[in-house]
Amino acid sequence: PAYSAAGFPAGEAYLRAFHGAVAQRLQELAQDARGCEQLYVLLDWAVNVYGSPDFLGVPDLTLSMEPLPPLLAPALWARLESDYTSFLETKVTSCFDSILQLEQSRWADMEAPDVLQGLYHTPLSIDVHMLVAEHVKVAGAISAELEATTLSICARALGLFLPRFAKAFLESKAVSEPHLGANINACEELRTSLLARFPGTFEELEKPLVAATCTFQKRLLQGLQGDVHVQPLFRNLCTKAWLTQDVLQPLMDKVVAFAHHLEHMAPVPAQETLQELHRYVVREYLAQVLRPRERFRGEERLRSAQKMGVDAQAIGDTFQGLGSEATWLDQAIRCVADILGETYKDDILRHLETLIRSYPDIRRDHVLAILALRRLGRRRNQRLLQHAQGLLRAAAKARGSGAAGGRVLFEEIEVPASMDLLIAC
Repeated sequence: PAYSAAGFPAGEAYLRAFHGAVAQRLQELAQDARGCEQLYVLLDWAVNVYGSPDFLGVPDLTLSMEPLPPLLAPALWARLESDYTSFLETKVTSCFDSILQLEQSRWADMEAPDVLQGLYHTPLSIDVHMLVAEHVKVAGAISAELEATTLSICARALGLFLPRFAKAFLESKAVSEPHLGANINACEELRTSLLARFPGTFEELEKPLVAATCTFQKRLLQGLQGDVHVQPLFRNLCTKAWLTQDVLQPLMDKVVAFAHHLEHMAPVPAQETLQELHRYVVREYLAQVLRPRERFRGEERLRSAQKMGVDAQAIGDTFQGLGSEATWLDQAIRCVADILGETYKDDILRHLETLIRSYPDIRRDHVLAILALRRLGRRRNQRLLQHAQGLLRAAAKARGSGAAGGRVLFEEIEVPASMDLLIAC
């Protein structure tokens, strides 16, 4: 009190002396700090411990920082944060390595994925969320800038991790429909939840997450497409035995059995995969039609057209029952059947127009292949082809402008050379 009465601010002098001593000691410690943990302790102590109500053990003795200079000089603070983030990048990468090793150990054990709330599940998404949330939380306790930097570090590390994870899984012996479904679900959960929880930071992950999802979806479909029992079922189509037997049903049974796995996948990727499966079946069916192992004439051709109509209905009904929204595919087989079965030849042009307008990716070779099956004669074929040329040019223009919506069906169907077809007509 006597010092204060004499105008000598003793308390402030003591505080400045104490503050200076602490600052000096902290700077000394900063010189030897190594690794994330030590650097974070220094930063956290300077921001959250020093000057807090509990620092001196007595709330009434809370330090007032108002007249004091920064505990750490701005340049030193910037260096500590920079060192911390450098070590953090290595640490986060190491954490993702550990996540991959943990997943690989599960794959090696050949354990089937869990089913949670009806969906195939892998802990991958939870592990990534915990990793990101933990580091972002502790960084946010230091500063908003460090939190933003940490988010960027986690986003970059996850972007690099995803293709490594996909490659490692596809090279493992655990590849199966349930595991692929679980990985697709994990990617979809990461894509939706991380973007929602950290808007503005994880948008750059949209592309690698979608890429990983597409990789798993492609491999999932390849499991069915590469099935040694599936391709022979397609080859049985458009044969003379096919005219009198239901050779389509065994194929659709395979499709339905495969589609059961999609019921355990997130709705969006499940629908995408189902539509791609739908497209695959229609495309392969048309490929058998346009590259027939046996050609039909007269009454057999009419019966084949009727059979194609029945098959088109069966395929459409099956995929509608499974929930496919790719209704644009339903008309393709039926349009070709109408051309082959039309008894009034002048109406063939109308069916051809419908086919080209509905499927702008169709090429001249496809039209020739269809006309070759119809066996109308060279002169009529040439008239139909001449009229179709304008429609094909308009269709190509629509595809180029994006008006076709990116739908692809005929483009992936290879047919015999045009000259051979013209001769065959």
